[in-house]
Amino acid sequence: MAGHDIPAMPKPPKTIASLINSNDFSALEQSRSRDISSINSGKGFAFGTDFSMNTGDLKFLIFFAQLHTQLGFDFMLKDYGDFSCINRTTPIGINGWYGSGQAYAYLAGRLGLEARVFGKNRQFTILDAKVGTLLQAQLPNPVWLSGNLAADYNLLNGLIKGKCNFKFELGEKCELPKISALEGLDVISELSPNANEIDVNVFSMPQVAFNLPIKEFHASPNEVYKIELESFTLKHGNAVLSGDLEWNDEQTSLILSPHEVLPEQAYLEMSVTIRFLERENGVWKPVLNDKNQPQKETKSQTFKTGDRPTTLPISEVLYSYPVIAQQNFYLQESSSGYIQVRRNFDFLFDTETYDYFVHFEAPNGTILLAETNYNLSNNRVEWAMPSLNAETEYILKIIGEPRETSDNFSNVSEGYTSRTLGDGENSTEFRETKISETQIQSQSVEIFSYNFRTSAFPTFASAMSSTTLENAQLQSLLASRGEQFVSIPDANYLFANVIGVLLLDDADLFGTTYTQGVPLIKVDAILDAQNAYFSNHINPLIYRPYDFRGLVKLPRNTGQSILPTWAVTPLKLSANSRMFPWAYDLPLVYKNDLQDVQIQLAHQHAKGQNIAEYRSILTQNLPAPTFGTYRISLQYRLPCGKLGTFSNIIFNYTK
Repeated sequence: MAGHDIPAMPKPPKTIASLINSNDFSALEQSRSRDISSINSGKGFAFGTDFSMNTGDLKFLIFFAQLHTQLGFDFMLKDYGDFSCINRTTPIGINGWYGSGQAYAYLAGRLGLEARVFGKNRQFTILDAKVGTLLQAQLPNPVWLSGNLAADYNLLNGLIKGKCNFKFELGEKCELPKISALEGLDVISELSPNANEIDVNVFSMPQVAFNLPIKEFHASPNEVYKIELESFTLKHGNAVLSGDLEWNDEQTSLILSPHEVLPEQAYLEMSVTIRFLERENGVWKPVLNDKNQPQKETKSQTFKTGDRPTTLPISEVLYSYPVIAQQNFYLQESSSGYIQVRRNFDFLFDTETYDYFVHFEAPNGTILLAETNYNLSNNRVEWAMPSLNAETEYILKIIGEPRETSDNFSNVSEGYTSRTLGDGENSTEFRETKISETQIQSQSVEIFSYNFRTSAFPTFASAMSSTTLENAQLQSLLASRGEQFVSIPDANYLFANVIGVLLLDDADLFGTTYTQGVPLIKVDAILDAQNAYFSNHINPLIYRPYDFRGLVKLPRNTGQSILPTWAVTPLKLSANSRMFPWAYDLPLVYKNDLQDVQIQLAHQHAKGQNIAEYRSILTQNLPAPTFGTYRISLQYRLPCGKLGTFSNIIFNYTK
């Protein structure tokens, strides 16, 4: 190998490393990280070779033997220029050229005999030994030599055994100045928006990308660093624009989400600064640069924004009620409506020029009005709901109506002009009326609009009270096996068909972007004494003894209770389906929980824990769902979190 950026000297083979005393090898590895050969800069050349041979097991008459040998060397000659060691005043080597090398040898052998003793073939070791040597050198100016000779031996089947390790060091080793693992490292990769970018969207969120996670990392076994964010700011002139910081999971990217829409046609400066810490003796201390100051890295750039919008972008809506595109708005679930936005939009509401209303426009052209205002404290447009018609499509519009002015002639002014008459000794004044500017008729402005539909029922509870279910059916989960589907044992769920019509939409069942992904209907199974299957079979088997003296922990997601009341699953159905849009999936969870309990108890038993009182559970099968009633609770909740009406529904599982 020849050229530039020659890599560092390779590590000694594992066969050698395994023989050298662990303390000596740790010191050797630490020394290598500060070795002159670890500096990659500089031109030069390097070469080496490695030879190994292993005979495997050999047999001759009653004797057996094995031989393993390994030989090799590495040599490197590099031009380090005017580099100097801190323990010497002159440049290293000869005109900057300095050599490094290592040579190693390893020999392992085993010799013994095999004989039949007491009816069995037995092996007796006569000699089992390993010998390894490692020589390292750096030269010239300074000259440094180091060597290790290590052996591990076993004689006469263990009658005599031992280890030995001899080492020596001659000459003077080049001592390097302490080089931080952070030196030359750019952690801040890039910022967005780009430097000097113009017409940047006023809804932009400044972002920074890092080449390393902003957290603790190990540069080497003995060097532990931590990168910390010191600041990430966005400025308009001298004013700092406030916002929230949001990291990605890997801690390699950071977003600044401004609390307000960015100012329009403005030059903004974004700046990020990080600092570096090193752990010394268990204490975090700042990494110092060559000026003995805390080492930091900063990156800044400027961009220019475009114009602010004259309407509210739908992407800025967090949630609303009525929900955008909602198909089942219950007229009596809330007396007020609202649109919650991400950040401050008060610039859209010119209250000196306009009065603001919410228009509810029906298909026949009828328009109902509701006064509205922008609540600056929580970035919300609010209004009182008018009396709307049931089962009607409405277009909701936020409109600014110009205020009437008492003076439409404010642009008219009067004055007098003096004129000279006759011979110039006499003058008179004439009155003149002037129009300073053209009057423009004020127009209404539309800020936002969307569609929704009202329900036939005034509340969610009234809609559910008219809903009954046919007898529930027990269905087994199916698994594919070749071209066929087979039932999975004990994997069951309940479903039922609706008698009549039940209209629910995605906002009700699954949530939408404009409910922040949270369904308007929260569904829970009711696990009480009326549920005989749970009370008599499942609870005593799985949940009543939980957590089995701390031996078992059931897997649950954040917010999920140990009792699986949450295991009622919404279904995506076709428009003409008669199926009730929730499945009672608790038996599936019971099956998985029982398996988890059995596996964890068996594991604890294998570790020596006493599980005598739970041993019978290990062979239990999940009892099949029994005939009876299975109730669920359905709670209506508004996008803001306020609870509405509720209803209970019964799955009636009978013969």
